[in-house]
Amino acid sequence: MPPLSLSLGATAGGNPHVIPLRIGDDVAAAHRVGRFRDAVLRLQAKGMTSGDTLAVALNDGAFEMAGNDRGTGMELPLKPQAIEQGVNQLKLTIVQRGEAAAEPMTIEHIGVKIRYQLT
Repeated sequence: MPPLSLSLGATAGGNPHVIPLRIGDDVAAAHRVGRFRDAVLRLQAKGMTSGDTLAVALNDGAFEMAGNDRGTGMELPLKPQAIEQGVNQLKLTIVQRGEAAAEPMTIEHIGVKIRYQLT
């Protein structure tokens, strides 16, 4: 499968970019029975620099700020209530660019790590 390549642009603002994100796990069921531990959204982007901030929302959830202080990636915890089994809608918007930003931010990888409690 070719890598993801979605340009968010070079400056802050604009409409959110919507990306379909398939999740096969039934997180809601695991949460109901106490087996859900946590879920983390991981983004990697070309052109991302320290000081960049994204507004991130999953499905109809509120936008949350994800800051980058370590280079080309960022992580954001996800609430189990926001995760649907099947296709989810991930929305991304640049809120702020770091001082060293010199090129457009292009999302190259998106992943969700879901962990469960042992029974």
